Amino acid sequence: MPQQVQDLEEKWGVFWCKNCEIPILAETCPLCNKKAKHISGDRRPVSPTERHMLEHLLQQPLPTFLFARHNIFYFGEGALLRLTLKDGRLGVAQDWLHKLNDISPDVFTEQYRLTQWNRCLSANANTIANLEQEAINFVEKAAGSYPDRARFVSFSGGKDSALVAVLVNKALGPTPLLFSDTTIEYPSTYAYITKFTEYLGVKVFWQKPQQPFLALCEVLDPPSRIMRWCCTVCKSQPINTFYNTLDCQVLNFDGIRRSESSRRAQYPRVYQVPKYAREVTARPILNWPTFAVWAYIQANGLPSNALYDLGFSRVGCMYCPSNDGYNEYLTRLYFPDSYSKWNQYLLDWAVREGKPDPENYVKCGYWKARNVRRGKIYVVERTESCVTKREYSYEFSRPLTEDVVEFLRPFGKIRMFAINGKTCFTVGNQNPFLISGIIGDTEISISFAVQGKDEELIKRRVERQIEKYLNCVGCGGCLGVCPVGAISITQRRFAINDGKCTRCGKCTTRTYIERGCVAIGYRGSQRAIKRIGDKE
Repeated sequence: MPQQVQDLEEKWGVFWCKNCEIPILAETCPLCNKKAKHISGDRRPVSPTERHMLEHLLQQPLPTFLFARHNIFYFGEGALLRLTLKDGRLGVAQDWLHKLNDISPDVFTEQYRLTQWNRCLSANANTIANLEQEAINFVEKAAGSYPDRARFVSFSGGKDSALVAVLVNKALGPTPLLFSDTTIEYPSTYAYITKFTEYLGVKVFWQKPQQPFLALCEVLDPPSRIMRWCCTVCKSQPINTFYNTLDCQVLNFDGIRRSESSRRAQYPRVYQVPKYAREVTARPILNWPTFAVWAYIQANGLPSNALYDLGFSRVGCMYCPSNDGYNEYLTRLYFPDSYSKWNQYLLDWAVREGKPDPENYVKCGYWKARNVRRGKIYVVERTESCVTKREYSYEFSRPLTEDVVEFLRPFGKIRMFAINGKTCFTVGNQNPFLISGIIGDTEISISFAVQGKDEELIKRRVERQIEKYLNCVGCGGCLGVCPVGAISITQRRFAINDGKCTRCGKCTTRTYIERGCVAIGYRGSQRAIKRIGDKE
């Protein structure tokens, strides 16, 4: 690994050369050879369009060579402005405004911005080249480690995935992109995907969830920062559906970076993501700061999403609960119709939920911070029909449908047969256990041949599958759990391909998805089995 890349990993962030008045990615400035100051945090450049918007807000000019992190804007090594947001209105902390009075008039010109950017790119050229080469070497090594896997680049329409696409194509040649259209992307993102794929000359596989985001909100409630079912259902499910059409496993390159969050700071560089059982993920720019990404884009003239010019720091889903107040303000400013649609939906939902002050609840963003309230509606009662024979019975409040059989397939071969005009089924065989029931009837039973150490585990997993049957909304969040792609959703109905299923049991556990099922994990009320000791 080049020394500059290693140093960058050891001392996180960006440095400021006070002599040259530019940010650099090394402790010593390559232009003047003077020691630079480490500045806390990661920073993005402020575009002329965003700056003009802020100047209109302030009714006064701003320096042209600005950087930002969250709601703080920097000129030089120090903070210049702090934005505030109250009642949906953007403002500036008044106690910071005096700093504008002490700045030289020269820095307000466009020529100053261009000059500084040229110096900045010149100073960071070697570090960027080293970062690029290290990332290309990493991509080649990852591809060599998984030679039999199909290769893709996860593409979101953002700067990071665009950079990774460029690096992977330099390392491996034309590599297709995978775009998961959550149905709530910004219009600019759709336009950018077309532009970028033409620029790079690669194919994009454009995938959509089986149900649009707002339809899923009706059955799962709006997501929050804690209840993030949207990522599993709207992003992962379309990709897993696509993977299930392939006859091989996948090596996927994504643009996740450690500086994005404390959680991502712990991510490994090569990883088997639980939501994608058929995928190994490799992260070429995991150690790149935001500034390094933008410096590379500027130096190489890569096209970027127009949202960044408007001031958006992230260009993911329009209604993402992780969007900060500034992103929301920009959405309302530039995409008023889309913003109003979502805001009205949240208001109507808050009214249905009985919130005391729905308008304030939505305006203050309380919906983003809520946790799931897991209420249970008991619709199945478990009894021990014969303790000596180790039999358990589950009495349903409504007749069984054929769908229940699909949820029981992981436990063994299904045998369907008719008795007195009724369709009966069994799962497995009498040794070690047998599950049986009648379609249209209201009872399922499970019997164990002999007492074994796995009896309680099997019983819990069978009950989990029964509760998944009771609560399934056809979201497809569970598709990625299966390592052989046996699970599918067709017209919102769950199914398991018996020819593919290996009975590995992964889909019956709670390991890979919250509580084993998106609907059970995130719905406010769940249909459940009443066990001995449970209260109404």
